[in-house]
Amino acid sequence: MNKLLVAVGVIFLVVVLGVGAFFGGMAFQRGRMARAGSGLFSGVGPLGGAAACRGGIVGQVQSVGTDTLVISTTQGQVRVHLSDNTRVSKTAQGSLSDLQAGDTVNVRGQRDSSGNVTATQIQIVGQGAGNFF
Repeated sequence: MNKLLVAVGVIFLVVVLGVGAFFGGMAFQRGRMARAGSGLFSGVGPLGGAAACRGGIVGQVQSVGTDTLVISTTQGQVRVHLSDNTRVSKTAQGSLSDLQAGDTVNVRGQRDSSGNVTATQIQIVGQGAGNFF
């Protein structure tokens, strides 16, 4: 009887700890997501200044005005203010011959044990080293 009571107590303790860990992890993740969302436009990136904010939005353009853009996101509509300093760019398909020394690029791929990367995608960000925006 004593061994049965100990076994039931251990099982109960394991279940309670498992449930507590699950809900604790859920609360931790919700907190991380809330902190990430609240700082979406508030950070300063590696270049400093307003042009280097960390965040952005992804959505569908609903309307374009002279100084305002309305974007529909999964969280609702967002009004985006435009100015003469707002830069607009678009991506076009390129080829390996488009790559030149001095270009700034984003490279995605698999890194090997030597630190070399086998590229699966290369995006030319700008002409000239350090030209991020």
